[in-house]
This record gives sequence, structure tokens and C-alpha cells, in this order.
Amino acid sequence: METSPPIAAALTPQPRPSGVGVRRPADRPAEGLSRSIKWRSIQFKLTAVFTLFLTLVALLGVFAISELRAVNQISGEIRDRWLQSTRVLGDLNNSTSDARAAEASRLLAQDGDQRARVDAEITGLDRSIAGSQRDYLRIRHDAEEWKLYHDFASDWSAYRAVEARVLALSRQGHPTQATALYMTGSLQTYNRASDALGVLTSRTVARAGEASYRAQSTYKGARALIVIVIAFAGLSLVIAVNFITRFVSGPLLGLAAKMRSLAANDTSIEIDGAERRDEIGEMARAMVVFRGNAIELAHSQRGLVQQASMLEERLEAEQTLTNLQRNFVSMASHEFRTPLTIIDGQAQRLIALGDGFRRGTPPSARDASAGRCSG
Repeated sequence: METSPPIAAALTPQPRPSGVGVRRPADRPAEGLSRSIKWRSIQFKLTAVFTLFLTLVALLGVFAISELRAVNQISGEIRDRWLQSTRVLGDLNNSTSDARAAEASRLLAQDGDQRARVDAEITGLDRSIAGSQRDYLRIRHDAEEWKLYHDFASDWSAYRAVEARVLALSRQGHPTQATALYMTGSLQTYNRASDALGVLTSRTVARAGEASYRAQSTYKGARALIVIVIAFAGLSLVIAVNFITRFVSGPLLGLAAKMRSLAANDTSIEIDGAERRDEIGEMARAMVVFRGNAIELAHSQRGLVQQASMLEERLEAEQTLTNLQRNFVSMASHEFRTPLTIIDGQAQRLIALGDGFRRGTPPSARDASAGRCSG
């Protein structure tokens, strides 16, 4: 049976409108990172951000070390120079004062044992003063300090010479002359040496105080600068995290949510970021293609559903027509069977009458024979 024209029309593939169809990757211009500027890619941006942050941390470390080195240098100067100088000068002040007192004790000694003890004390003080002077010479000083020290050393040598004459007069049994020299020349040279040592000590203490104040100021300045640099590093970290969140992780999460919506056949979503020239822009443009394909697929599905519905209607009409044809044939065959039977019986009778005439059988017999045949 031939297919009716409506069904043939339904089965014939409908031409797709121009510009509509599933878009393949080859249907769009070749875009990608290979043609985009490399510094626009997320990889380059993240590398630049983390490199900058690492460089900032390294600079922070170098800066902190340099500032701490400055503080340590000043602290070392205080420890190795000013504290040592102050200690040595303090020992010299004590030893020189004790030497002057020992000289007086030697003049006032009454017996041999007392004089021997005083002489031993003077010898020990001389060694102590000489040791302190050697210690002072090993310390680094500036030109003014060396000048003041040499003035003291010269005045102290002069005092020691006078002191030696005083002790010699005392040992030789000239107490009056020794006392007179003790009160005049020895006192004058001692005062000059003591004044020179006092000036040197005062200057050393003042310079030590200046160094201590400078160390404290350097420490405070270094601490303030380190705090500022740390704050700047923290601000840079916040900016880097905000950049990553805003321009990388945020758009990626948004694209992931829209991909889930697109997987749930929600083609009404708006896809942002297709204008970007980085990896996220590539993903957004791919999603635009996928959304177009999904829309076109939905349109194709609706067309297929409409064609299937049309085919069902046409099939039902064909089935109805076939049933009508079958019923018509059945009725026609039933209605034609009775007349054909009568015609067939009459034809058989006529055939029998013809045979009887030919054989010479009387008509009655032929009628009876025909009646039997018809019966």
C-alpha cells in the first residue's frame, strides 16, 4: 500500500533554517590563549602576584636584617667600646685615688711592718694602673679621646716621678721634706692627672650616653619601619587575596553554578566574562557555545515532538481508512454472494436443459432433472 501524501510529508526531513544548527568548535573563530597576549592570562597574573609577594617578603627580611644589623652595630659599639672604656676609666679613677691615699699612708707609717704593707699596696696599685692602661689602649678610640688619654698619661707619669721622690725622701729619713713635696709638687701633678682623667671619663660617659640614646632611637625607628613594612605586606596580601577572589575564584565559582544550571536545562542564564582574554574568558565563550547548542537542541526536540505527534495523527487516520476499506470489502463481498449464488444456480439449470435437449430427454424429465439440480 502506498504512503499517503500527508504521512510522506511528515516523514520528509524538514529543511533547517539558515543560521540554525548545532554549533561545533570549528563553526566559531579560533580564539584562545595562543592568540591572546600572554600577560592577560590568569597564570601570568597569579605568577606575577605571588612573585611580587615573595619579593616583598624577601625585601622585608633584608630590610629587617639591615635594621637589626644597625642596632647590633650600635649595641656592639656600646658593649665593646663605651662600656669597656667606662669600666677601665673607673678602675683608673679608683686606682689613682688609692695611689694618692697610699702615698699619704706611706708618709704617715710609723714602723717597718706598716711601711712594708704600704709599699706592697703601692706596688699592687702600680700594677693595677698599668694593667688598666694596657686595657684602655686595646680599645678603639677617636682622636680626641687619644689626646685626652695621652694628656692623662703624661700628667700621671709626672706625678709618678714626684711620688718616687716623695717616697725616696721618706725612706731616707727626711719626712719634713717628703711631706712638703707631697703637699706641693705631688699634689699639683696629681691634680693635673686627675683632672685629665676626669675630663676623659666625663667625655666617655657622655659619648656612651649618646650611643645608648642613638641605639634606642635606632631600635625604635627600625621597629616602626618594620611595623610599617609588615602592615604594607599585610595590605598587599589582602589586595592579592581580593584580586584572586574577585577575578579568579569568584568568576570560576559563578561559571560552575551556571554550568550546573545549564546541565539542568536552564538556558535562560546570562554568561558573563566572554569578553575576557584569559582562561576564564575561554571557559565563558565555550559556555556560550554550549548554551547555544542546548537551545538549538531544545528547538530540535520540540520539532521532533511535533513531527511525532503529526505522525501519530496520520497513522491513526490511515488506520481508520484501512478499517473502512476492510469493512467495505467485507460488506461488498457479502452483498454480492447471494445474487451470484442465484445466478450460478440458474446457469447450472440452463446447462442441464441444454444437455437434455442434446440427448433427447423429454422436457418433463429435463424439468424434473433440472428441479433436482436446482433443489
